Formats: sequence, C-alpha cells, structure tokens
Amino acid sequence: MKNTNNILNLISSLVILFYFTSLIIISYYKYSINTIGSIVLEITTIPLLILTLVLYFYNFKKWYKENWKLISHPFLSIFILTLAILVMIFATIYNI
Repeated sequence: MKNTNNILNLISSLVILFYFTSLIIISYYKYSINTIGSIVLEITTIPLLILTLVLYFYNFKKWYKENWKLISHPFLSIFILTLAILVMIFATIYNI
C-alpha cells in the first residue's frame, strides 16, 4: 500500500508537469482549440493548481518523515512539482 501511494504521487506529479507544459505549448504556438476543448482546459486548470500545492506540501511532509533521503519517491515528486511551478512562473514572466 505504501509503495502504491508513492507511485501514485509520482505519476500525478508527472501528469501535472505534462499538463502545464502542454498548456503553455498550446498557448505559445497559438493552436486553435474548439469550444469543448477550451472548456475542459478551463475547468481542469484551477483544480490542478490546487493539487500542485497540496501534493507539494504533502510530499514535503513525507520527505521529512523519511529523514530527507535524496533517493526517495517524495523527493522525486517534489522535484517534478518544482519544475511544474517553475514552468508556470516562467510562462507568467515571459507572458506566454
């Protein structure tokens, strides 16, 4: 159960990174998306932003409980979520 939870956290972190990266690519290259696609993107963006913050603090707490091991699922998840946050920040700074 513990290993499954760690893998789910890691997979959800990768999905969040992929989602925000693809959202920025869609915005940068100005792909035209139909109305239903834009509705789905709008509906999923804010919950994924909230999930990013929740997972970040949850994995930080788990990493603390594992005595700050660098090779662990919480550390990898924190690293991936940090990349996702940096992608969002750079997209905001460069107005993409």
